[in-house]
Amino acid sequence: MNTAGSDGPGGELATARDAEMNEQRILEELLELLEAQGVTIRKEPLGGRGGGLATVRGQDVFFVDSDADSTETAALCAEAAADLLDIEAVYLRPDVRQFIAACVGPATDEPGNT
Repeated sequence: MNTAGSDGPGGELATARDAEMNEQRILEELLELLEAQGVTIRKEPLGGRGGGLATVRGQDVFFVDSDADSTETAALCAEAAADLLDIEAVYLRPDVRQFIAACVGPATDEPGNT
């Protein structure tokens, strides 16, 4: 008999793998959101710090550190999205909205406020 919450051997590994896949999916959705707002996405090896948002020659660029894990990069991406967008004015899946709130706090009335 299998009880709720027990996956048998390897259950913890499967849970960790599922969480990582979810964070990767959230990261991809956040990157798509930034791209839709005209932000250039660049993937570069930056030493594992996650990257971040910068303005290069007047253009917003989000650097994705290919050396960093997806959790850290997703958190930086969530911060960038919150800075650039009115999060309340765009549709986001509930788990993505929750992730942004966990990273930066509740949405503010205007983009750019942190």
